[in-house]
Order: sequence, then structure tokens, then C-alpha cells
Amino acid sequence: MKKRTLLLIVLAAILSLSCIGFAACTQKTTHTVTYYDMDQKTVLKTEKVAEGEKAQEWTPADKEELEFLGWYATPDLMFEFDFDTAVTKDTPVYSSWGSSAEDTRTWIIAGQFSSPDLKDNNWGGDGRLNADKYDFEPVEGKKNTFVLTVPLYAGDLFQFGVFEYTENGGVYESEWVSQRGYGYITNEDTEYLEDKGNYLASSIYKHDIGVVQSGMYEFTLTTDALNDSLGGITWKRVGDAPDLTVTFTPTIMGTLNGYQNGKNAAPEMFFEETDNPLVWTLEISLNRGELFYVLPFNNYNVQVNKDCVDLQNSNGLKEDAANEIETVVSGKFRITLTIRESATNDPSVANDKKSYTVKAEKIGEYVKGTGENEYTVTYRSAEEGTDYKVYLKDGARFPNFMAPELAEGEVLMGWHFVGAGEKGENVGIANESAYKADGSTGTISYGVTKEGERDTRAYWFKGQGGTVNGEDLGSWNKQVYLKQTGDHEYSATLVLTGEIRTMQICEDYLGVKTGTYYRGAHIEGFGTLDFIDSTNMANIAFSKTGVYELKLNTLTGRITVTRTGDVPATEA
Repeated sequence: MKKRTLLLIVLAAILSLSCIGFAACTQKTTHTVTYYDMDQKTVLKTEKVAEGEKAQEWTPADKEELEFLGWYATPDLMFEFDFDTAVTKDTPVYSSWGSSAEDTRTWIIAGQFSSPDLKDNNWGGDGRLNADKYDFEPVEGKKNTFVLTVPLYAGDLFQFGVFEYTENGGVYESEWVSQRGYGYITNEDTEYLEDKGNYLASSIYKHDIGVVQSGMYEFTLTTDALNDSLGGITWKRVGDAPDLTVTFTPTIMGTLNGYQNGKNAAPEMFFEETDNPLVWTLEISLNRGELFYVLPFNNYNVQVNKDCVDLQNSNGLKEDAANEIETVVSGKFRITLTIRESATNDPSVANDKKSYTVKAEKIGEYVKGTGENEYTVTYRSAEEGTDYKVYLKDGARFPNFMAPELAEGEVLMGWHFVGAGEKGENVGIANESAYKADGSTGTISYGVTKEGERDTRAYWFKGQGGTVNGEDLGSWNKQVYLKQTGDHEYSATLVLTGEIRTMQICEDYLGVKTGTYYRGAHIEGFGTLDFIDSTNMANIAFSKTGVYELKLNTLTGRITVTRTGDVPATEA
């Protein structure tokens, strides 16, 4: 009898454990839906939702002088959250609130302009001292409604915004506090204004607005003091813009002066007028390898580049320069800018680069200026070229150094100061870094890497969309390094979960960024891989979430990417 009772107890226990195991096998995975307040940090509520079920739509408690407007899927409040969509991962939702408070901020137009009234704007940089030249005026009788009327010319680029100006070593830097681009425009007509995109911003709401037809434009801006996703921009063309005349003194801008333009340029960077008001000249000493533009309108809007150079009547210039004008010898140059008559009489072609011609003639040897430092650029042997001097002005950037001829299997790593470190070590030169003259002199040389020797460079990701070797990729301002897994092989495991999955690989030589970037076109099979976006040439852009193994060969400059699987459920 006791044995039978014991057997029944054991059977009951087994059945009980089986039921527990069966229940565990059939229990659905749950995800957390987090409802955020208007500051996008304070959590109003969390909700556990079973896999495939829908989140609950609810209305939070009222706030004083604020109206709840709904829930959004992204923190910029541009896309409404769809509560009819099944929840498949932990999900944040963001609340939007409308305010009746008065908007007392100063909204200005910011961009690149040909108009003499706006020419110094330089994307809002001039707004600190001259905001009244670019700001909107309140519309009488309407709350948080502003109007601005400005002359615009074909080729102008602009947005609207609120700026904050911070001092950095005596120089004021402008930073967008609120930004309104093409996506805020409510007019559907694109005959006069168009979407010019913005390589720094994926959202159309921060895209540049381009002018197709010149004219006087009136813009009406509606805002919300606490919620920049509300409001919009309407416009109308109210007349013709004044004839554009050459009222600016042209300047030169480039490595020689740290790309300072317009009113920020030193006096020696300004051209002089000749007897012909459409012809300007400048005599200036330039290093071998200088890169520069001529700016006829003192801003970035019109950049006279290598396509405008009269090579037949010039000397000392590089014919196959990428875009900027480049010198191949050091010396004193006379640069002549000729502005075609069409650029002054027809505003619609004021920004046509074919309206300008540049001629550069070497007229003597380099004349060292006050405060310039002298450096000797060396090569490995006399056969690769002779030593030559460069002179760096205060704030100038390094010119392009002539690459030495390398043996088969060797790759140029970068340039460096010879023995300039605290312990006499070589010190890397950052690409396009600003050099501040301090009265010293030195020697500049280069380094190579080759087969059979271990590469001494480091490589890192910048971008967004997931993790690299377990570390959050974060943003374009963060560095996440690849692991060196061979003499010239660098590897990374990517777990990409974000909505936007774009990145670049950057190079360091002797501890500084060299300016070498690896992008989508460096990937083996680029254009044939279904998980790589072949339309995004500027970045390594993944079209699918997933887990990827990436390897960079620094001798060949080629990248191999393999998709190894889907994102683990715990990381989705």
C-alpha cells in the first residue's frame, strides 16, 4: 500500500513538472513599450506587450497651458506612432504637446546668398552681430506668426533657424538651436524653390532650400515655443529681385588661410580692382600643393574652382586637381579673376561658374611673410624628388604633399613631423589640421607600410545604427575601433538594429586622423550585395538589419562584408 501511494506521488510530481514545462514553452515573449514625456527623458508609463500584440493608446494627464497632441515614433516628432502595428521589440513612444506660450526667440534666415544685403550671412555666422539683417518680424494680431521679405537669386541655398553663439579662443562659433529646412514648407510648387538635400541630415526637415528663380520672396513662419515639430513655412514670390551687380571685393580661400572667407579673411587675401571693374588681380605667395578657391562674392555660394582656370595662359597649376585649384610649384603668383558681363546683368545666371575665369601665373620665388614657419619636406631618396620648403601662416592648413614613388607592395601611410615629440618620436600630421605658427621650424617626412611588416595605423568607425565589436556605434562624433587581426587586416562584428545604418571607416597614423575614409565603393561586390545600399556612395550604408562580419585589407584598400545572420532576439 505504501509503495502504491509513493508511486502515485511520483507520477503526480512528474505530471506537474510536465505542465510547468509545457506552459513555459507556450508562453509568449513580452516587450516593453515606454511612453516618454515632452522632455523625451521622463517616463510617463511603461507597458508590457506580448509579442505580436498592440500597444495601448492612452492620453496622459493634462498640463497647464499645454495641449496633448498625440504619440510619435521618433524623438523629432515627425512620424506618428501607429498603435495598429504589432509590437515585436522594446519600443519607445514620444508625446507631443502644443503650447500657447509666446515664442520670443529670434528666427533668422541662414545660408549662402548672392544678395549684397545677405552676402555676409555665411549660414547664420553673422547673426550674432547683425541679426536684424536676417530676422523675421512678428505679424501684428497673430500669435507666433512671423514674416520676412528678402531678395534671393538662382543658386542661393538657405534654411531658417534659431542660433546660439559660443566663444572659443576669441572666435565665436554658431550652433543651430532650432532648424527648419525644406520639409517644413507647405507650398507644393517647386518651380521657384526646390529641395537641395543635405549630406549632414537624412531628414527632409533639415534639407537645404534652393532657389530656382531669382526674385523677392516673402516667407511666413508659424512656430510653437516648446515644440519645433509644429508650425511651418509658406512663401510667395512678390516681385523681381534687384539686378545683381559686382559690389563685393573678391577673395582667395583655401589651405593657405585655413579656408577663412569673406570678412573673416586677412587683408592680403583680398583682390584689387583694375581699370576694368570686371577684372581683379591678387599677388600672393603660395606653397607647392596649396588648394584654393576664388570667391567673387565673398562667401561659399560661388566657388570659382579648377573648371574655371585658363590653363593655356596659366603656369604652376595642376591640371587634374579634384575640384579646388592646386599649385604644383612654390612661388609668388599673380592671380587674375575675370567676371563675365552676364554675371552682373542677369541675376538668373549670377551663380553660373562659367561666368568666371581664373588665370594664375608664377611671377617669382616665394616671399616668406612675417610670422610664417619654415619646414623642409623630405623624400626617402634623391630619385624620388628633391627636398623643398613650405611656409605655414598662422591658422593655415598643410598643403598637399607630393607622394613619393613607392616600391611594389608598399602603401603610403601618411606624413609626420620628424622627431618632434616630447621624447624625440615622430608625430603624425592630421589631414587639413590648422597649424598655429609658434616661431619653430622642422622637418616633414612620410611613412610606408608594406607586405611582411605589421601595419602601425589604427582604423575606426563613425556612424550610427548598432554596435561594433560589442560597443555602441553611437553617433558620427564617436570613435569605435576595429581589431587588428593580421599584419594588414582589421576586423569587426557589426550588429545593426537601427532604422538608419550608415557609417564610414577612418584612418589614424601616429595617433592623428589622416583624412583617409573608406566608404561603400571600397566594398568587394559593391552594387551586387542586397544588404548594402548602392545608392549611398558617400557612406557604408546597410539596407538590412542583421549581424555582419567586416574585414579591411589596408594594403589593397578593399573591404569584405559577410552577413552571418539576423539580429538576436535579445538585441532586436
